[in-house]
Amino acid sequence: MCPWSIHPSICSCHPFHSSIYPSTLSEKRSIISHVTLVHIGHRDPSSNEGDDSGGRDHGTGIVGRGTTSGPDSHRSSLLGLPQELIDLVIDHLASDGELHALQACCLTTSAWLPRIRSHLFGVVSLVPDKFTVFEETFRNSEAKDYVRGLAIEGGTEDDDEETVPRDGELTQGLLALFTNVEILRLSQMRWGKLRVDVQGQFLRGLPTLTVLHLTDVEFPKLTDLLSLARSYSELREIHLTRVVWSVEQGPGMISRRGYSPLKDPLHLEALSVYECTSPAAFVSSLLPLGYAGELKRISLEWGELDDPTILRDLIKDAGASLRSLAIDLSWQGSSLILLFVVDST
Repeated sequence: MCPWSIHPSICSCHPFHSSIYPSTLSEKRSIISHVTLVHIGHRDPSSNEGDDSGGRDHGTGIVGRGTTSGPDSHRSSLLGLPQELIDLVIDHLASDGELHALQACCLTTSAWLPRIRSHLFGVVSLVPDKFTVFEETFRNSEAKDYVRGLAIEGGTEDDDEETVPRDGELTQGLLALFTNVEILRLSQMRWGKLRVDVQGQFLRGLPTLTVLHLTDVEFPKLTDLLSLARSYSELREIHLTRVVWSVEQGPGMISRRGYSPLKDPLHLEALSVYECTSPAAFVSSLLPLGYAGELKRISLEWGELDDPTILRDLIKDAGASLRSLAIDLSWQGSSLILLFVVDST
């Protein structure tokens, strides 16, 4: 496989939905490997020298800026089909994983490129072995503007399948290329080992982010995690799995959260926390009393030292907006008593 392959770089007809993780990243690896940048800078042999392809590469249309002027712009109308219908056909090809068909469509007309690129490059996964190559490849490519889902792994596996940390190799220059990301997935990463400018890019460089997934991520302190979550004003979903941080206080049950006015409160619609250091500490700090009224989906694992009243208050705050509730109480044993209050009105 070409070392410039994007892996993975295709999503479903609804590329921005949170369900692209982890299904797209795991189930489509076998077909995604066929989408490569091996023909960067290579023009379609069948194209004329005066064609408006703008030097796009053969098969992916990743390089160059195709315009809609000249004869090429009239091909859609010559087919007798409206562009909306052609878009639906392209969406169907993408949902079926027809990568070769999408690559062929790139050569048909530049008018089709934006829709095709939104599927070919809707989701991109960055792995340590290719950080440098990805940065060099995307820097001069329009493909980066179509990336809506970005997955970054901070480690690799050795021969014994043990994780080798490589998060320190991630650069601010690579992250800065992706300015339209709506879904971010970080895995196998140590926040304290990231470069300072990389941390700053995460905190200030993703203004359109709406969904945050963290898996196997370590933070020095809970405040570092909270700062990351609160830096995204458009954030609507947070999903944490095996996210850990140092506990500053001694052993004992996390106290009940109190009312604390927030300058820029989050408007979360979905929250899931599993196998983390303290769900109660995270919830009570991120969503003080009165700030969970928009939550529609809650999925939590409640620990032995997590105060049940925090969970009760969270559910009460969500109130009528809550549509889905899943709570693992196995760590609480028989000591848990939830005092649900039902409004009879």
